[in-house]
Amino acid sequence: MGQSASKSSLQVLSGTVAGKVLNMVVLFLVTPILGPEGFGQLLIVGIIFGFFGTVVDIGFENYYIMKVKLSGPDITPAHEVKEVEDVVFNLRLYSNIFLFLVQQLIASFGKGWLFEAPVDTYLRILSLNYLIAIGGKINEVRLRKRMNFKPVAVAKVGSDAFGSLIKVALIYSGLGIVGWAIGLVAANLVYAFMLFRAGNYQPALVGLPKKWRSEIIWYAKHSWLSGVGIYFHSQVSNIILNKFYPLRQAGFMQFSHSYTMEIQSGLLSSQLHVLLPYIANFQHDKPRIRAGLQQYISLGLFVFGFPAIFGMVYSEEVVSILFGEKWLEAHAILAMYCAYILIRILFSPALGILTSLGKMKESSMVAFFSLTMLGGTMLAVALSGGSIYHYALAYVLVNLFTEAVKASVGLKFLKLSLLRVVKDAEMSIAALLASFGFQLVLKDWLTMDGWADLLLCILVNAAFFLSVQFILNRAVYNAMLNKLSLLTARLLPSNRGD
Repeated sequence: MGQSASKSSLQVLSGTVAGKVLNMVVLFLVTPILGPEGFGQLLIVGIIFGFFGTVVDIGFENYYIMKVKLSGPDITPAHEVKEVEDVVFNLRLYSNIFLFLVQQLIASFGKGWLFEAPVDTYLRILSLNYLIAIGGKINEVRLRKRMNFKPVAVAKVGSDAFGSLIKVALIYSGLGIVGWAIGLVAANLVYAFMLFRAGNYQPALVGLPKKWRSEIIWYAKHSWLSGVGIYFHSQVSNIILNKFYPLRQAGFMQFSHSYTMEIQSGLLSSQLHVLLPYIANFQHDKPRIRAGLQQYISLGLFVFGFPAIFGMVYSEEVVSILFGEKWLEAHAILAMYCAYILIRILFSPALGILTSLGKMKESSMVAFFSLTMLGGTMLAVALSGGSIYHYALAYVLVNLFTEAVKASVGLKFLKLSLLRVVKDAEMSIAALLASFGFQLVLKDWLTMDGWADLLLCILVNAAFFLSVQFILNRAVYNAMLNKLSLLTARLLPSNRGD
C-alpha cells in the first residue's frame, strides 16, 4: 500500500476520463435515434433502477473500508482482514440475489401501472448486473483499500470500450433503450471478470460472527437510512419532473444531465474510490489529508474546467451544431448544469468523508436534510407552474447548497473548513476565471456557423486556458504533465511488471 494520493488519483481519473469519453461518443452517436422521448424513458428507468441500487443495496464494502486498518497504530491482523472480507462477500452474495429476484418481479408486475414497454425488458436485463457484481465488488474493494488502482482503471477502460461497441451496434439495429441495457450488462461482465483476476479473493461461505454482529447491524441500519436519503435526494427531482412535466421536457433534462453531470459524477465517484480508503488509512495525518484534498480539486479543475466553461458560454452554439434544432430548447439547461459541475468540483472530494470515518448517523442526518430541502423546493416550483428552466435552476442551486453543507460537516470532523480547502486551490480558480472572461469576450468577436467554426473556437479557447494555467498555476500544470507521462509509461504493456 505504498501509493500516493496524486498517483492514485491520476490512475483512477485516467480510467474515468477514458470511460466518459467513450460514453460521450456513444451518446453522440445514439442521440439522434433516441430523441427527447427516448431520453425521457431513460429518466424513468433511472428512477426505478436507482431504487434497488441505492435504497435496497446496503453497501457492505464501505464497512470493510471502515473496519480494516492497513496502516497506522491500529493495523488489522491478516487473519482478521480475511474474516472481514469473507463476511462482506457473503452479505453481498445474499443481498444481490435478493435484489435480482425483486427487480425481476417488479419488471413483471409493474408494466401497465408503473411503466410501459420497453422499460420492463430494460429492467429485467439490468437485474443481471446484481449477479455479476457479486464477485467483482469484493475484489474491487480489496484493490481500493490497498491503494492499488491501476487494475481498477484498466478494467474500467476495457469494460467501457466493450460496452460502448455493444450499445451502438444494438441501438442502431433498432433495439432502442433495450440495446443500451444489454451494453451496460456486457460492460459490467467484463469489468467484474477483470477485477476477479486482479483481486485474487478466494470466496468462502461463512456466517455472521457474533463479535461483529451488533456492529454490522448498526452499520447496515445507518447505511440503509443514508441510502434511502441519497436515493430520494438523487431521484426526487426526477420523480416530480416525470409527474408534472411532459416526457419531451423530461428528455431535455436527461439529455443535459447525460452530457454534463453524469460525467462529473463519474469524476466524483472515481475520486471517492481513492479518497475513502485514503482518509480511513491516514485520518491520523491531517496535513496529508488536506494536501490530498487540494490535489484532487486542482486536478479536477484542470481536467474539467475548460469543457465546463466552454459549455456554459457556448451552449446554444454547441447544441445547435452538434445535435440539431430539435434539441435547441435544452441549451439553457445544459449551461446551468455546466456551471453546477464546475462549482461542485471545489468541494466534491469532501463528500465522502463521513462515510470513510464511519459517521453513518451523521451521514443519514445530512442525507435527509438534503432530501427535505430538494424535494420541498422542486415540488414548490412544479406546483407553482414554473417552467422547465426554473425547475433546472432550482435543482442546481439547492444541490450546491446541500452538498456544501455535507462537505462542511465532514471536514469539521477532520478539524478543517470548506473555506480553507477551497482557498488552497485559489490559483486554479483564478485561472478558470481568466478563461471564463476570455471566452465571454471572444464570443462577441467570433461567429459560429458550422463544425469548422466550432473546432476553431475550441482550439483558441483551449490554447488560452492552458496558457493561463501555465502562467498562474504552473506547479499544477507541470505536475499534471509529468504525472500523466509517468502514468502513460506505467500503463504500457512493456511496463506491466512494475
